Formats: sequence, structure tokens, C-alpha cells
Amino acid sequence: MRLIRYLRYPGAEAAGFNTDMFLCHLDEFVLGMATAQLYGAGRLPRHAGRLMLSGAVLVLVAWFGHDLSLRHVLPSIARAAINDVLDAGLFLVTIAALMPCRPAAALSWRPLQVLGMMCYSLYIWHWPILHWLMLDRARSPGADFTIVMAGYIVLTLAVAALTYRFVEFGSVREWRRLFLMNVASIPIARRAAMRSVEPASAADQPGRP
Repeated sequence: MRLIRYLRYPGAEAAGFNTDMFLCHLDEFVLGMATAQLYGAGRLPRHAGRLMLSGAVLVLVAWFGHDLSLRHVLPSIARAAINDVLDAGLFLVTIAALMPCRPAAALSWRPLQVLGMMCYSLYIWHWPILHWLMLDRARSPGADFTIVMAGYIVLTLAVAALTYRFVEFGSVREWRRLFLMNVASIPIARRAAMRSVEPASAADQPGRP
């Protein structure tokens, strides 16, 4: 679907309906469900370091490819394949981060967990704010780009936090729990280990009423 869209509108710079509709993201949905299935079944592959390195390389290649496309070094149609490279890289990085290793500890960092809880509000606001502040990002000087990007990150986080608190969970009184304040954080790897050795419930134990 993404390929068809770029074939029809090769000069388009921004995503449109034909690239953002759900059919164009079925591959990402499948990868996400595969990740959840592997994690839930305890069938994550080994060699977290190799997966993390391979995924990081693919992500960097995809980002570099998008930059070349925005600067018209690569044709717009190349983005259809670049998105697949990015998806594959993020899939490998996610799998590696869920394994009991050092990268998994990063997922237990409380600010990162809060960002994950705010992901819908961040998704809703990131593009309108980016388009408002940085309409022509490819041609912005380096210094201006850095300053505007810093402001963009701060503004997006602030607006998303307000939406997360007052729109998504406006009826919640204990708002501190929404931002994991005074809440114990259990590392991802430890949760997986706890689940694998969780004792059977009373109903499942033999000899128990």
C-alpha cells in the first residue's frame, strides 16, 4: 500500500491517508503481535546483544535513508522500502530489550515507562506540533534546527502530558499514579522471571478445596 501511494504521488513530502491508513501498517501490527506472543510464551530468542546491535544498525540505516529522501537524494518511492527497514530494526531492538539482559534494565527506567503510558497523547500531538514549528525541516540550518527541535520536544511533552492527565484520565483523582510517582517499579526482566516461577493458585493445587 505504501508503494502504491508513492507511485501515485512521488513528489509528496508528508504522509497522507494512503500511507497512514491501517492497511499500510499491517506489517507493524503483525510484528507487534509477534513480539507480544514471543514474550508472553517465554520464547524470546537468545543473544540479546547481537539482536540489539543488528536492530540499531537497521534503524540508523532507515533514518539515514529518510534524510536522503527528504533532501531529494533518493526518490520518494524509496521510503516505501525504508519504512520496512525501520520496522525490522525496531522489532529486533524491542525483542532484545525484553530479554533478561542489560538493555532490559532501560525499560524499567521510570521516565521511559511514563512516556510509554503517554504514547497515545504523544502520537496525537507530535505531528501537528512538528508541522507547525518545522514546516521545512530539510532546508533548515543546523543551528536553527537544533534550537527548534529542542523546543519541539519540550512543547510536545508538555501538551501530551496535559492531554494524558485531563483528557485520557480526567476522572482519575490519584494523578500521581499516572506519572508513576511514589509507585514501585519492577524491572521487565524480573517480572518475566516472576511469572515463570509463579506458584499455582489454590484452585489448581492438588488436595486443596
